[in-house]
Amino acid sequence: MSSVLKEALTLSVADRLQLLGEIWDSLAGGPEAIRVTNAQRKELARRRQAHVRSPSAAKSWEEARAKLERQKLGAFGLPTLRPSSRASRGAHPLPKGRVRARLTRGRSSGR
Repeated sequence: MSSVLKEALTLSVADRLQLLGEIWDSLAGGPEAIRVTNAQRKELARRRQAHVRSPSAAKSWEEARAKLERQKLGAFGLPTLRPSSRASRGAHPLPKGRVRARLTRGRSSGR
């Protein structure tokens, strides 16, 4: 384990999340900083076409998250997480700034 990681692990969870956001922002300064492979482009096109054909098949973020939590935690025989009161009011545990903006972009428009 590197000394940088050891030092980071001494931080509080909130501070580590903030650090994570800052590191992410430094890596992905803009869309051009992240290369998309041909396979990823094809998959994105396939998903776009599927949505155009059947927009009603789309799931809300809440439905998708609940399914992911069931799959992830159910595989280990653990109880699923319940949303906190903050989460039900739209609060998000990720750091503020560009990371949160990227993750939440389009949520209210149903994308």
